[in-house]
Amino acid sequence: MGMLFRPLWGISKIHATPSWTLITAGISFIVFGVLYFLADIKHITSWAKPFAPAGRSTLTCYLIPYIWYGIVALSGTHISEWMKSGPFGVIKCLVFASIIVLLTRLFEKVKLQLRL
Repeated sequence: MGMLFRPLWGISKIHATPSWTLITAGISFIVFGVLYFLADIKHITSWAKPFAPAGRSTLTCYLIPYIWYGIVALSGTHISEWMKSGPFGVIKCLVFASIIVLLTRLFEKVKLQLRL
C-alpha cells in the first residue's frame, strides 16, 4: 500500500506521509514475523546474545547516546554531511549502535545501571 501512495505524497519520514508509515509498518510486521518464528517457534535465540545488554539495561542503553551527543556538542565537533547519509552513514550508525550496546554491557559489569 505504501508504494501505491508514493506518487500522491512521496516517501518522507519528516513529513510522516502515509506511504512512509505504511512501508515502515510493513517492514515491522515482516521483521516481527521472522523474529517470532525464530525465537518462539524454532527456539533459536543464540543470535540475540550480543543484544542482551540492551534488553536488560534498556534505560541505560537509551540514555548513553544523549550523553555522547552532549559531549560532542560541547566540543564543537561536526560530522561531515557525507558521513551522515548513504552507505557510509548506515555503517556509521551500525558501528555507533554496537558501541552503545558494548558500553551498556561494560556498565552492567561494574554494576552501573539506571532503574525506575
